[in-house]
Amino acid sequence: MQWVENTCSSINISNNRPNFFLPYLGGMIELIVKELTIPPRIYMDMALLRRLSNGHPKRGEVSKDLARRRAGYRGEQNLYYHLSFLPQDDSQIFYDLGVSVNNRSCQIDTFLLYPSFCLILETKNLSGTLHVDPVFNQFIRSIDDKEEGFPNPILQVQRQKTLLNGWLCQHEMPVIPIEYLVVISNPSTLLKLVCETDPVPQTMLHAEQIVSKIR
Repeated sequence: MQWVENTCSSINISNNRPNFFLPYLGGMIELIVKELTIPPRIYMDMALLRRLSNGHPKRGEVSKDLARRRAGYRGEQNLYYHLSFLPQDDSQIFYDLGVSVNNRSCQIDTFLLYPSFCLILETKNLSGTLHVDPVFNQFIRSIDDKEEGFPNPILQVQRQKTLLNGWLCQHEMPVIPIEYLVVISNPSTLLKLVCETDPVPQTMLHAEQIVSKIR
């Protein structure tokens, strides 16, 4: 793990950060360091809504997409705030990190690189009560006397880990432990198990718990 330790030791998390270089057997790979910014799709939806009439059949669909993306961005902002309390001299944080391997790709919300491990964070900004169903691998949200199903984000972040492992192998990089967490950014969201006898997921937590979890 010496290559990670040497590289991270000289990087400081701050504004206007330089790009990040990873050494591997064939040379160097440059990772673009991005600050957390408003996703371009939000601007696109806002511009589209200004041009659609109130009666346009697609207006509702665009409005719903905009609301969902705004909620997601607010969730990432909340996580960003809590991550700012971590020590800034031994890690590097990447936002919206794209990984592509063998025609398969994913977008990682937040990626933390440490000297001895890396951490994938998948942020969910959902309100109401979330029931975790490990049998059918789904989330069930209860809000305003309605229930709505969501794919299990733990499976999503596990796929991201698999792709990242494949990317490291493809570039002949040393193996580094990859951890992952699903972060619920809304502090008022309740997390419950469908069956009380089910094991409590150890990879799911609220955003305000992230610092103590990493430490």
